[in-house]
Amino acid sequence: MISRQGARISMEGPVAIWNVREMLAQGLAEIENGAIEVDLARVSSVDSSAIGMMLEWMRAAKRHNRSLSFLNMTQELQSLARLYGLDGVIPQG
Repeated sequence: MISRQGARISMEGPVAIWNVREMLAQGLAEIENGAIEVDLARVSSVDSSAIGMMLEWMRAAKRHNRSLSFLNMTQELQSLARLYGLDGVIPQG
């Protein structure tokens, strides 16, 4: 689930292959409407599809000449980012 406050979107629950398309679409819509921060504090679990979603969101923000930052990345997400060599690519706020 994704909610929004100002320029920040907050994610809650799992992000996995079975729900990533819905999360991706919701996030893209919010980024189209000016969101520039993603709070991940309430993400309960992830798989590698979450990294792909985050990269797509970053590309969408870039198309609008904006930067996107990710706040409160879980240890699980940080480990996946390191595993794929993206820990320096995904901006953390």
